[in-house]
Amino acid sequence: MDRRAGRHRRPLPRRSRGADRRAERRDRRGPGGRDLGRHACRAARSVDARGGRAGPAGPREGAVRNTGKKPRRRKPEPPARHPAKPSRAKAPPAPRRRPPRRADLADPRSILRHRPPLLLVDRVVASTRGRWLVAAWKPAPAWPLFRGHFPGEPIVPGLLLVEAIAQASALLAFETEPFDVRRTRMYLMTVERARFLARVRPGETLEIRTDLVDRRGPLWRFDGSIACRGRLAADARIVAALLVPGRPGGRRGAGG
Repeated sequence: MDRRAGRHRRPLPRRSRGADRRAERRDRRGPGGRDLGRHACRAARSVDARGGRAGPAGPREGAVRNTGKKPRRRKPEPPARHPAKPSRAKAPPAPRRRPPRRADLADPRSILRHRPPLLLVDRVVASTRGRWLVAAWKPAPAWPLFRGHFPGEPIVPGLLLVEAIAQASALLAFETEPFDVRRTRMYLMTVERARFLARVRPGETLEIRTDLVDRRGPLWRFDGSIACRGRLAADARIVAALLVPGRPGGRRGAGG
């Protein structure tokens, strides 16, 4: 009796044993209504594998069993790399320019712009800065000039003796006040006087001496002489100027 409602509860109808057996028999029936009996589970698996209706069989093939362990995470695959771009062929590096050779009094070629056969100073023998310089020169007998000056009696022209004094004077000016030999030039301006006192033949070693007399701005005055076989062969007084080509006025003062 339900105390709240005050009514009698109706008892549930009892199921007969025959009804339970019939329900169990329906569950075991396969396709076509045939009773499979105790082979119902095996038949259900075969039907499911063929794509038919699945019965109350066990877990399907390929299903993941629940073992209570967390499934392992698969490592993510690295992203696909882009194909490397073909590198452009690099042009060969340009050849480096050699730095200009340092001007050195021991090498007249590094200071003077003259080259053989008009380089008339072979080496510097001795010098005192701002005062004097002694150089040496040996005219080569094979110089073609001597074929015409003079045939059968070669003699060094007096003009070349004055030029040798001028080149030695340029070396003295560089030692006195070094200048940029790549930009500045020393030019012969005036020959105030010149004397030729003895013959100078090719193959003889000449001693060239030059003394600095004075200088005013870009102008330098020198007294020079040439000795051969211990005797004075020539002397001259010259005036030279230090000039910078391309500069307005073209002059370079002694102090600038």
